[in-house]
Amino acid sequence: KLPGHPRKLLTDQRNIGLGVKIVLPLEGFARNFTMTDTIDFEFENSDDIDNGLIRARVSNGFPMQGEMQLVFVDENFVPLDSLYSNGAEIIIEAAPVGPDGEPIGRANTITDATLNNDRLKKLNTAKYALIRAELETPNATTANPDTIRFKPSYKIDVAVGIKASILID
Repeated sequence: KLPGHPRKLLTDQRNIGLGVKIVLPLEGFARNFTMTDTIDFEFENSDDIDNGLIRARVSNGFPMQGEMQLVFVDENFVPLDSLYSNGAEIIIEAAPVGPDGEPIGRANTITDATLNNDRLKKLNTAKYALIRAELETPNATTANPDTIRFKPSYKIDVAVGIKASILID
């Protein structure tokens, strides 16, 4: 008790507030680290297209590898089709790292998926593509997984494009 100050009791009827800001580099390993994003995707006039190739370009700045899936949805986010019909594909390579474990570049991969006319017709009402990437650090499933630092500067970029063969009568 300080002289001249009445003693205050902390009970279940009183509140105490505390503001704390801690800045730490996050370091560790990860399994099933999931990242999701939504991109606009509109595709029309698929009746005139015999087949198409959808290309996904991934530029990964994380020192993590993993798999990715794109799900095409309508304006109500009802799934219409997915890019990889057999499930997510392992197409994300880990960024190269230096001796200190920090990324020293980006890993770039290109993956193509062929869609026939029936699958392309499903995309006529697509408004968005949901991108889901599931990443893990190297050796994440072993007894001694590699640890990495997670920093806000790490980025993963995904670009999606389509190339099509048109039917001409």
